[in-house]
Amino acid sequence: MISTHRPALRSALPLLALGALALPALGACGPAASASSAKATSPATSPATPSATPSATPTTTAPSTTAAPVAAAPRTATELTSALLGLSDLPTGYSVEKDTGRDSGQPTFSASAAACRDLVSLLNTPAPPGSVADATVGFSGGQDGPFVSEQLSAFPGASGATAVLRSLDAAAGACDKATISMPGSGSAAVTIAQVSPPQAGEHATAFRVTAAAGSALEGFEVTFVATQVGDVTAALTFLGALPDEVDGATQAAVDKVTEKLGAASGSASTT
Repeated sequence: MISTHRPALRSALPLLALGALALPALGACGPAASASSAKATSPATSPATPSATPSATPTTTAPSTTAAPVAAAPRTATELTSALLGLSDLPTGYSVEKDTGRDSGQPTFSASAAACRDLVSLLNTPAPPGSVADATVGFSGGQDGPFVSEQLSAFPGASGATAVLRSLDAAAGACDKATISMPGSGSAAVTIAQVSPPQAGEHATAFRVTAAAGSALEGFEVTFVATQVGDVTAALTFLGALPDEVDGATQAAVDKVTEKLGAASGSASTT
């Protein structure tokens, strides 16, 4: 639990969810705008076929009118918003956090080690390049927490979501130390450690960021969880939450996406 700097840390949690759990592909730029619907391909045709009997009048076969399957339209932010966690999906006592914007300043990460370059990039980027839509929400369980934030991001296909999660998992595994700077609260050295993710969704990954003892942010500990449901990634941030609360909210997020978007979660796995 966090005993100091409560107002600043509380306001920072939604920002962390937007930045750290946006899950950008490494080395890419900002998020793509909502893509237009894919177009159907032209109908296939078959050439005229002559009669096998020389004395008969040549005939032709009518062209086929079977068209190639039409690709599904990209998901929209409105669709993703409908699949976000709601108060009814969480234990009693939670309320929706009103301020989930980034205008008042955002926490940033930095590190001198080259091995941390990819993770720092992930933590500081607001939304995943390659996603076609994103939606976020934040909750608090009271003045002292726990605090939970969620971001859903949709991709053109499941392979894009999987690639992003694998990139995040590899980046978190390569970095063990960094620095976090929060507007109004100062900076602090943090340790980064991968932890066992909840067994919900596909390709789940998780890591924990903990501020050093004696630092300006002593007591700060946040757990990041990301998992996949088809072409959608669900990224959650937990501050002051117990392990069963992390597991429960992650499973609820996967269930909500599956219910609202009709995406099959498949078997859970970690990478």
